[in-house]
Amino acid sequence: MKTKIIIVSILLLLFVVFTGGCLQIMEELGSITSPSLEVDRGGDGVVDYWAVIVGIEDYQFITDLSYTIDDAVDMEDVLVSYSNWDSNNIELLTDEMASKTGVYVAIKNMAKNENADADDVYLFFFSGHGSRIPDEDSPAEESDGYDEVICPYDTTGDLENIISDDELGGWLTECKGNVVVILDTCMSGGFTKGMEEKVKTFPNPHVAKDAVARRHFAEGLVEHFKQQPISRDLNQEEYVVLMACEEDKSAYESRRLKNGVFTYYIVEGLGGQLMQIVITIYQPKRISIMQIH
Repeated sequence: MKTKIIIVSILLLLFVVFTGGCLQIMEELGSITSPSLEVDRGGDGVVDYWAVIVGIEDYQFITDLSYTIDDAVDMEDVLVSYSNWDSNNIELLTDEMASKTGVYVAIKNMAKNENADADDVYLFFFSGHGSRIPDEDSPAEESDGYDEVICPYDTTGDLENIISDDELGGWLTECKGNVVVILDTCMSGGFTKGMEEKVKTFPNPHVAKDAVARRHFAEGLVEHFKQQPISRDLNQEEYVVLMACEEDKSAYESRRLKNGVFTYYIVEGLGGQLMQIVITIYQPKRISIMQIH
């Protein structure tokens, strides 16, 4: 029952974000957390939808994956199945296009597009390897702390050219409106499990497998967003981060599903019967943030 509630809650949240209810729900969240706060969005009153979608299978230096491009293409397909998503506003990066520089430039272009403003929704989707690196900011007595990272195409075996939560957060805070991050990856330092499922992580040879991450990647992103000054157009509450698993768990891609498991069920839900149930139940109603919880 708990799993069903979680799935429906995620789909409801994505329905609200992807079909135009995001501004209302974020405004309600802002009014709940800070009733006196009034944010001038400065937009044109029209919600446009933008996305950078990344899927990496054939890594330049590290272990390849099998179905991450399928994840990315399927995510793009399900988005454009909604009338409010324009394929011209979606940038799909696969393999060599998804280098660290390529990801940065794509996010920058999305944020700085002359037609983008504070009323819009900005999505970053990533399917690929994750890993962990030693936390350089951690005091010496906490040397067992590690930071989690995602691995673009040109990540090396020594984990150069990775993207940390602080870096990704900094890039995304250039987006003026509502930010959604979906990561189908894990940072547990795992390994291939049998023939059916493959763990979507690249182990760091310098990090013990049982090492403890200083903070979950999603927590780092949220922390970075919260540090942004309130005077910015980006309301502090206008972001959503969804990850495939917790820091000590693994995210898998499946030969049977031909997708990452997390992405498969999101796409199936958004484009399938379960999503129609969610729409039927909630679309005629005024959705409040309390209903999501």
